[in-house]
Amino acid sequence: MNILVAIDSSPTAQAALAATLARDWPEASSIRLLTVIPDKQNSADISERTHILNAHRLLNRCSREIESKNPDSIVVAQIDRGDLVNSILKVAHSWPADLIIVGADDSTWVSRLLFRKSVSEQIFERASCSVLVARTNATKGNVPRRVLIALDEDSLNQRSMLDTSLSLPWDDKVHFHILTVAAPNLALCNFEPNGLAVVNMIEAHEAYLSSLHTLTDKLRQELEKRFDCNTFDLRVVEGTPENTILDFAKANDIDLILVGSSGKSELKRQILGSVSQSVARNANCSVQIVRSSVTPLFQRVTEPTLTQTLNRASGF
Repeated sequence: MNILVAIDSSPTAQAALAATLARDWPEASSIRLLTVIPDKQNSADISERTHILNAHRLLNRCSREIESKNPDSIVVAQIDRGDLVNSILKVAHSWPADLIIVGADDSTWVSRLLFRKSVSEQIFERASCSVLVARTNATKGNVPRRVLIALDEDSLNQRSMLDTSLSLPWDDKVHFHILTVAAPNLALCNFEPNGLAVVNMIEAHEAYLSSLHTLTDKLRQELEKRFDCNTFDLRVVEGTPENTILDFAKANDIDLILVGSSGKSELKRQILGSVSQSVARNANCSVQIVRSSVTPLFQRVTEPTLTQTLNRASGF
């Protein structure tokens, strides 16, 4: 596994380092620490030389810490020059990285008002691999004990995402909360009470919820073959995905949220938004956006989507 960690002396970057040290990574992983120095017109500037020297010292110290925690992995350090976001994405793409770890430099309300995105926001929006947005208040003792894996019907690779997430090395004491978010039937709120139409809509929504519960039960049986029953719990909750995930994480004191990428195009993300981006931006804990093209080990179960169910109920 190739892991790219964006690091500097800021508290934000220290959160990325803490998240890297807190997790157990697969054996023989390659961990690359990257520090980016902004371009300056005068390369002989004394302050810039000091900045480079400090960067070397920081990378050497962080490398030793990660090597001591991951003796079976390869740890290298790299200094790049240029724009921070572009440098991280360039290295991640050319390497290529499987995971980028970056601190959550949460933007202020003023920045959001001016439509200015933070570094971490730009990274998780533009990266083609998984991204872990680390926050300093993510855990007690930094090791994630309560992990929320959020599934929703809009994620094209949710089964791949689930299998990828669970296949990583985890602490023995970790507990997984696997949450499937069911979209509410907003059409019912707009219907005039005209008998058959309302009945059809109610039946269609019940069929939709039943399909999700059936899928969850099958998933539970598969997981029980691989894990201790006390290691995880599964539930279906009805609501809007981002609000449901954030509320659940807050109510259950979650340390880390794993959420799949929606697979939307950049234009659709700009117009409609993204659940994963909204969760990463607004959560009070670390968030890992999982992007994976790996075929899931679980057998895919085809269930009718809400749209298909509604069309059948309407006779289309």
